[in-house]
Amino acid sequence: MDAGTLDSRQLTKQFLGRIQHIDQSGPKLRAVLETNPDALKLAGALDAKRTKAHGPLYGIPVLLKDNIDTGDRMLTTAGSLALTDAPAPRDSALVEHLRSAGVLILGKTNLSEWADMRSDHASSGWSGVGGQTRNPYALDHNPCGSSPLARSVADAAALLSVIAGSDSRDPATAEADKHATDYTRALNPNGLKGKRIGVVRQLAGEEPNADRVLEQAIATMKAQGAIIVDPVTLPHLSELNAPENMVLQYDLKHDLNAYLATRTGLKVHTLADLIAFNQREAALEMPWFGQQLFEQAQARGPLTDKAYLDAQTKAKQLAGPEGIDATLAKDHLDALLAPSWGPAFVTDLVLGDHIVSGDPNIGGASQPAAVAGYPSITVPAGWAHGLPVGIVFFGAKWSESTLISIAYGFEQHSHAWQPPKFLDTVDGTPVAATR
Repeated sequence: MDAGTLDSRQLTKQFLGRIQHIDQSGPKLRAVLETNPDALKLAGALDAKRTKAHGPLYGIPVLLKDNIDTGDRMLTTAGSLALTDAPAPRDSALVEHLRSAGVLILGKTNLSEWADMRSDHASSGWSGVGGQTRNPYALDHNPCGSSPLARSVADAAALLSVIAGSDSRDPATAEADKHATDYTRALNPNGLKGKRIGVVRQLAGEEPNADRVLEQAIATMKAQGAIIVDPVTLPHLSELNAPENMVLQYDLKHDLNAYLATRTGLKVHTLADLIAFNQREAALEMPWFGQQLFEQAQARGPLTDKAYLDAQTKAKQLAGPEGIDATLAKDHLDALLAPSWGPAFVTDLVLGDHIVSGDPNIGGASQPAAVAGYPSITVPAGWAHGLPVGIVFFGAKWSESTLISIAYGFEQHSHAWQPPKFLDTVDGTPVAATR
């Protein structure tokens, strides 16, 4: 683009064609719910205003998960048919940041409906609006879920540099402006050298493919000068599920009611309305799984309830100061390491997700950082029968730059990512893209 051999309109046209050939025909991934009807017009306008002073994401198309508001002609549905009557009235703060940087909003992606907070035995990647998303590595397997998601650590760092910061509509981000930075400065190919990384063995040992990939990753890190402390113990890991679930249910009811109050033109205005809508439209919205989590959340009281306040305090304390922080401090660590889930399971719309987990009280490698409000980053690390397997780095609050440096250093020496072949099943036959 800087050289003038490619512009945003050309790139956008290529991406729209790829979505048509791979997502809407051919392998039919069903990953994209809709594309921006104004995409080419917007790209042309960005091209006309391009200068050398513009940032690295200027004119670059991105797709947004469809629970991120855009104040344009596209819908924001969270995958629910109840939100298809009218678009959102304004951009979310995240989208405001993207547009200010000249990023082109290309479209909206499918997701686990309501971010997988409707039923406790749903199929990940299914929504009433978009149906079941397919895994591009083996189409009969599940895509699981991830957001935000990028091709590389460098791309993720560039995007984070744009969206990081405080949101006046979200008190939880009040301190973010003080910590936001240009995260691409952390992209050090020698980022592993001298880093002290602790292996949380409590989060391993349940899936042999994930364990094998973890050992390979540890060997790579050691070869690049990382100091591996193995094992380390993360206190209170099995105590997080109960308070986390209670907080999620209270917050779901309160926050969803507040959000729906901002959405004009819809027939639903509360969680109770959504429950009733799903009951009326059960053939379309609940052909495979119900809404137990919605119903449990609806039964919760206000955020002033002692049960909520106690659970929130307990969850954050156990995950953060008494959990991640304590473990990091004990062995003077820069980050913690664990395997991500094992290879993706076969999609099962009838019975839901089949996640290998030996201890039902442990919610997986992403849980501690998520509950604490701390950063984590997942990177590809290896393969199992053609399916990708990842590892997770997580650390202290505001340690994004450290984690990016570690993840980038690993990525540059592991070379684990490979493009999908759109096989019909594991070790199967490629499904050709329609041209």
